[in-house]
Amino acid sequence: MAGSLTKYAETTDVSIRETGYFERQVPPADDPALSPNIIKNPMFLDAAFALNKGELSSMVDLGQAYAIIFVEDVKAPETKPLEAVRERVEKDYIEDAAQSLAEDSAQNFLTALKEGEGDSWSQEIAGLGATVQETGFLSRSTQNSAAAMGLPPSVIEKGFKLSSAKPYPEMIEQSGNTYYVYKFQERRDPAPELFEEKQEEYETQLLDKKKNELLSAWLEFRRSKAEITTNESLL
Repeated sequence: MAGSLTKYAETTDVSIRETGYFERQVPPADDPALSPNIIKNPMFLDAAFALNKGELSSMVDLGQAYAIIFVEDVKAPETKPLEAVRERVEKDYIEDAAQSLAEDSAQNFLTALKEGEGDSWSQEIAGLGATVQETGFLSRSTQNSAAAMGLPPSVIEKGFKLSSAKPYPEMIEQSGNTYYVYKFQERRDPAPELFEEKQEEYETQLLDKKKNELLSAWLEFRRSKAEITTNESLL
Protein backbone atom coordinates (compact mmCIF):
# COMPACT_ATOMS: atom_id res chain seq x y z
CA MET A 1 0.00 0.00 0.00
CA ALA A 2 2.80 2.44 0.87
CA GLY A 3 4.46 1.65 -2.48
CA SER A 4 1.22 2.33 -4.30
CA LEU A 5 0.89 5.72 -2.62
CA THR A 6 4.44 6.58 -3.62
CA LYS A 7 3.79 5.60 -7.22
CA TYR A 8 0.61 7.67 -7.23
CA ALA A 9 2.47 10.69 -5.85
CA GLU A 10 5.05 10.43 -8.65
CA THR A 11 2.35 11.11 -11.23
CA THR A 12 0.56 13.92 -9.35
CA ASP A 13 1.39 17.02 -7.33
CA VAL A 14 0.39 15.30 -4.07
CA SER A 15 3.02 15.41 -1.31
CA ILE A 16 3.85 12.16 0.51
CA ARG A 17 5.38 12.57 3.98
CA GLU A 18 6.74 9.51 5.79
CA THR A 19 7.45 9.62 9.52
CA GLY A 20 9.20 7.32 11.93
CA TYR A 21 7.55 6.03 15.09
CA PHE A 22 6.20 8.84 17.25
CA GLU A 23 4.00 9.30 20.29
CA ARG A 24 0.79 11.28 20.12
CA GLN A 25 2.09 13.74 22.71
CA VAL A 26 5.35 14.23 20.79
CA PRO A 27 4.54 14.47 17.06
CA PRO A 28 7.48 15.02 14.72
CA ALA A 29 8.29 18.44 13.36
CA ASP A 30 6.38 19.33 10.20
CA ASP A 31 8.08 19.55 6.84
CA PRO A 32 8.46 23.29 6.06
CA ALA A 33 7.14 22.50 2.58
CA LEU A 34 3.83 21.33 4.05
CA SER A 35 1.62 24.20 5.12
CA PRO A 36 -0.18 24.55 7.45
CA ASN A 37 1.20 22.40 10.29
CA ILE A 38 -0.36 19.09 9.28
CA ILE A 39 1.14 16.44 11.55
CA LYS A 40 0.57 18.51 14.71
CA ASN A 41 -3.04 19.23 13.75
CA PRO A 42 -5.31 17.60 16.42
CA MET A 43 -7.67 16.30 13.71
CA PHE A 44 -4.72 14.63 11.94
CA LEU A 45 -3.56 13.01 15.19
CA ASP A 46 -7.10 11.82 16.04
CA ALA A 47 -7.40 10.14 12.65
CA ALA A 48 -3.87 8.68 12.68
CA PHE A 49 -4.10 7.11 16.13
CA ALA A 50 -7.53 5.64 15.37
CA LEU A 51 -5.95 3.43 12.67
CA ASN A 52 -4.35 0.01 13.06
CA LYS A 53 -1.36 -1.41 11.22
CA GLY A 54 -1.98 -1.63 7.48
CA GLU A 55 -5.09 0.59 7.54
CA LEU A 56 -5.76 3.52 5.23
CA SER A 57 -7.84 6.49 6.36
CA SER A 58 -10.54 8.20 4.37
CA MET A 59 -9.93 11.82 3.45
CA VAL A 60 -9.25 13.83 6.64
CA ASP A 61 -10.42 17.46 6.63
CA LEU A 62 -7.81 19.52 8.49
CA GLY A 63 -9.51 22.86 8.02
CA GLN A 64 -7.07 24.39 5.54
CA ALA A 65 -5.82 21.15 3.98
CA TYR A 66 -6.72 17.51 3.44
CA ALA A 67 -4.77 14.35 4.22
CA ILE A 68 -4.99 10.59 3.62
CA ILE A 69 -3.09 8.54 6.19
CA PHE A 70 -1.62 5.05 5.87
CA VAL A 71 -0.25 3.30 8.96
CA GLU A 72 2.62 1.06 7.86
CA ASP A 73 3.43 -0.25 11.32
CA VAL A 74 2.51 0.19 14.98
CA LYS A 75 5.02 -0.19 17.79
CA ALA A 76 3.74 -1.45 21.13
CA PRO A 77 4.36 0.91 24.07
CA GLU A 78 7.39 0.10 26.20
CA THR A 79 7.18 -0.01 30.00
CA LYS A 80 10.00 2.02 31.50
CA PRO A 81 11.15 2.12 35.15
CA LEU A 82 9.17 4.67 37.16
CA GLU A 83 12.26 6.63 38.13
CA ALA A 84 13.08 7.12 34.46
CA VAL A 85 9.69 8.65 33.72
CA ARG A 86 8.62 10.06 37.08
CA GLU A 87 8.85 13.70 36.01
CA ARG A 88 6.83 13.06 32.87
CA VAL A 89 4.24 10.94 34.73
CA GLU A 90 3.69 13.71 37.27
CA LYS A 91 3.43 16.30 34.49
CA ASP A 92 0.97 14.13 32.51
CA TYR A 93 -1.15 13.52 35.62
CA ILE A 94 -1.40 17.23 36.36
CA GLU A 95 -2.25 17.98 32.73
CA ASP A 96 -4.90 15.22 32.61
CA ALA A 97 -6.48 16.46 35.85
CA ALA A 98 -6.51 20.02 34.53
CA GLN A 99 -7.98 18.78 31.24
CA SER A 100 -10.80 16.95 33.02
CA LEU A 101 -11.50 19.99 35.18
CA ALA A 102 -11.59 22.25 32.11
CA GLU A 103 -13.98 19.89 30.30
CA ASP A 104 -16.32 19.69 33.32
CA SER A 105 -16.25 23.46 33.77
CA ALA A 106 -17.04 24.07 30.09
CA GLN A 107 -19.90 21.55 30.09
CA ASN A 108 -21.35 22.97 33.33
CA PHE A 109 -21.05 26.45 31.87
CA LEU A 110 -22.99 25.43 28.74
CA THR A 111 -25.68 23.73 30.85
CA ALA A 112 -26.07 26.83 33.02
CA LEU A 113 -26.44 28.98 29.93
CA LYS A 114 -29.16 26.75 28.49
CA GLU A 115 -31.07 26.71 31.77
CA GLY A 116 -30.65 30.42 32.45
CA GLU A 117 -32.98 33.22 31.55
CA GLY A 118 -32.54 36.73 30.22
CA ASP A 119 -28.92 37.85 30.19
CA SER A 120 -27.52 34.61 31.59
CA TRP A 121 -24.62 34.68 29.08
CA SER A 122 -23.17 37.90 30.53
CA GLN A 123 -23.84 36.78 34.09
CA GLU A 124 -22.15 33.42 33.67
CA ILE A 125 -19.17 34.95 31.89
CA ALA A 126 -18.76 37.53 34.67
CA GLY A 127 -18.98 34.78 37.28
CA LEU A 128 -16.12 32.91 35.65
CA GLY A 129 -14.00 36.00 35.19
CA ALA A 130 -13.67 35.02 31.53
CA THR A 131 -13.66 37.12 28.37
CA VAL A 132 -15.76 36.73 25.24
CA GLN A 133 -14.34 36.54 21.74
CA GLU A 134 -16.71 37.73 19.02
CA THR A 135 -16.27 36.88 15.36
CA GLY A 136 -18.55 39.50 13.88
CA PHE A 137 -20.71 38.47 10.92
CA LEU A 138 -19.40 35.43 9.07
CA SER A 139 -20.19 33.92 5.71
CA ARG A 140 -19.02 30.73 4.05
CA SER A 141 -16.62 32.79 1.97
CA THR A 142 -15.12 34.68 4.96
CA GLN A 143 -14.92 31.87 7.52
CA ASN A 144 -11.15 31.63 7.10
CA SER A 145 -10.90 34.99 8.89
CA ALA A 146 -12.41 33.32 11.97
CA ALA A 147 -10.05 30.38 11.60
CA ALA A 148 -7.20 32.86 11.72
CA MET A 149 -8.52 33.97 15.12
CA GLY A 150 -7.92 30.46 16.42
CA LEU A 151 -11.38 28.95 15.99
CA PRO A 152 -11.32 25.34 14.75
CA PRO A 153 -13.32 24.52 11.59
CA SER A 154 -15.75 22.35 13.59
CA VAL A 155 -16.83 25.34 15.72
CA ILE A 156 -17.34 27.50 12.63
CA GLU A 157 -19.29 24.80 10.79
CA LYS A 158 -21.60 24.07 13.74
CA GLY A 159 -21.97 27.77 14.43
CA PHE A 160 -23.60 28.20 11.01
CA LYS A 161 -26.32 25.75 12.10
CA LEU A 162 -27.36 27.77 15.17
CA SER A 163 -30.21 30.27 15.16
CA SER A 164 -32.13 32.63 17.44
CA ALA A 165 -34.46 29.71 18.24
CA LYS A 166 -31.49 27.51 19.10
CA PRO A 167 -28.59 29.79 20.09
CA TYR A 168 -26.46 27.18 21.88
CA PRO A 169 -24.88 23.93 20.61
CA GLU A 170 -25.86 20.55 22.03
CA MET A 171 -22.39 19.93 23.42
CA ILE A 172 -19.17 21.80 24.01
CA GLU A 173 -16.56 21.56 21.25
CA GLN A 174 -13.03 20.28 21.84
CA SER A 175 -9.98 20.92 19.72
CA GLY A 176 -6.72 19.69 21.16
CA ASN A 177 -6.57 20.84 24.77
CA THR A 178 -9.07 23.65 24.32
CA TYR A 179 -12.85 23.57 24.95
CA TYR A 180 -15.24 25.95 23.24
CA VAL A 181 -18.63 27.23 24.40
CA TYR A 182 -20.24 29.44 21.78
CA LYS A 183 -23.50 31.25 21.17
CA PHE A 184 -25.45 32.50 18.18
CA GLN A 185 -25.82 36.28 18.26
CA GLU A 186 -27.51 37.51 15.11
CA ARG A 187 -28.06 36.60 11.47
CA ARG A 188 -27.95 39.16 8.68
CA ASP A 189 -29.13 38.35 5.17
CA PRO A 190 -26.60 39.22 2.45
CA ALA A 191 -27.41 42.09 0.14
CA PRO A 192 -28.92 40.82 -3.16
CA GLU A 193 -26.31 42.69 -5.22
CA LEU A 194 -23.53 41.02 -3.22
CA PHE A 195 -24.93 37.59 -4.05
CA GLU A 196 -25.15 38.44 -7.75
CA GLU A 197 -21.61 39.75 -7.64
CA LYS A 198 -20.22 36.55 -6.10
CA GLN A 199 -22.71 34.00 -7.42
CA GLU A 200 -20.10 32.24 -9.55
CA GLU A 201 -17.65 32.11 -6.61
CA TYR A 202 -20.33 30.65 -4.31
CA GLU A 203 -21.31 28.04 -6.89
CA THR A 204 -17.66 27.00 -7.28
CA GLN A 205 -17.18 26.70 -3.50
CA LEU A 206 -20.34 24.65 -3.15
CA LEU A 207 -19.33 22.39 -6.02
CA ASP A 208 -15.86 21.84 -4.51
CA LYS A 209 -17.44 21.00 -1.14
CA LYS A 210 -19.77 18.46 -2.75
CA LYS A 211 -16.87 16.93 -4.70
CA ASN A 212 -14.89 16.45 -1.49
CA GLU A 213 -17.89 14.90 0.25
CA LEU A 214 -18.43 12.50 -2.68
CA LEU A 215 -14.73 11.57 -2.75
CA SER A 216 -14.73 10.85 1.00
CA ALA A 217 -17.88 8.74 0.66
CA TRP A 218 -16.39 6.86 -2.30
CA LEU A 219 -13.14 6.15 -0.42
CA GLU A 220 -15.09 4.90 2.58
CA PHE A 221 -17.20 2.64 0.34
CA ARG A 222 -14.10 1.24 -1.42
CA ARG A 223 -12.45 0.55 1.92
CA SER A 224 -15.50 -1.38 3.15
CA LYS A 225 -15.55 -3.52 -0.01
CA ALA A 226 -11.81 -3.78 -0.68
CA GLU A 227 -9.86 -6.99 -0.96
CA ILE A 228 -6.21 -6.02 -0.56
CA THR A 229 -3.68 -7.57 -2.92
CA THR A 230 -0.04 -6.69 -3.57
CA ASN A 231 1.00 -5.41 -6.99
CA GLU A 232 4.71 -6.24 -7.18
CA SER A 233 5.27 -3.79 -10.04
CA LEU A 234 4.35 -0.89 -7.79
CA LEU A 235 6.62 -1.87 -4.87
